[in-house]
Amino acid sequence: MTSEEILLRQFMILPGDRKRELLDFAEFLTKKESETNGLIAQDLTDLDEGEIQHLEMEFENYDERFPRQ
Repeated sequence: MTSEEILLRQFMILPGDRKRELLDFAEFLTKKESETNGLIAQDLTDLDEGEIQHLEMEFENYDERFPRQ
């Protein structure tokens, strides 16, 4: 069973006010994630050419060097 299925199953048995709390929390996490991604994107656009080249070298062959398990 996936985490989404487990979450949906748990959500379905909650009373209405608890469902609203869970939705509020999910909205909070989504907003927090969006803000974090926005900050990272801004940081990346502020890099100069030398920093960009260094970053590209650091991540060269990343998937091969650090395969996901």
